[in-house]
Amino acid sequence: PGPAISLAVSPNGHLVLVGLDRRPNEDVQGRMAVVSYLQGKLRLVHVATEARDIIHSVAFSPDGTKAFAGSLDKVIYVYDALNNFVISTTLVGHSHGVRSMNVAANNRYMCSQSVKDDIMVWDLASMTAVSRPRDRFEALADVEANWSTRQTLLGVNSLGVFPDNDSADYLLSI
Repeated sequence: PGPAISLAVSPNGHLVLVGLDRRPNEDVQGRMAVVSYLQGKLRLVHVATEARDIIHSVAFSPDGTKAFAGSLDKVIYVYDALNNFVISTTLVGHSHGVRSMNVAANNRYMCSQSVKDDIMVWDLASMTAVSRPRDRFEALADVEANWSTRQTLLGVNSLGVFPDNDSADYLLSI
């Protein structure tokens, strides 16, 4: 289907999401492949084609019920992993393409970051952006969320600082 640019393994280890780059000489179209790994064999089970640009980040919810695909078209596509990866909704709000996503261990929130480093927090129960700054901070600081592993550059438990006028573009994860 094309060169892989990101991947995520389902909590049970049986499925792999692969965010795909475009192939040479083709129109830009975001694709996410879903690959099954059962009995030691890889099998392509689904290719999602809703995105209008490259899928730069993919993730499963910790309970394995949802799959997320963050695209350079500024949209996060949400799929029902228990229903043949049918698209269930989209999360729109970034001003630039989505670089990375982190889903809290308690399935309550997701944090996403764009290629220009704007960070958004999403309430996964309502599938809406957490808009008030205080509410965003409280979501990121939620002890039960367990943000100990992540793809995004910044978060409540980030260590270190960047000097004035420095760009964090070269740092893709910590």
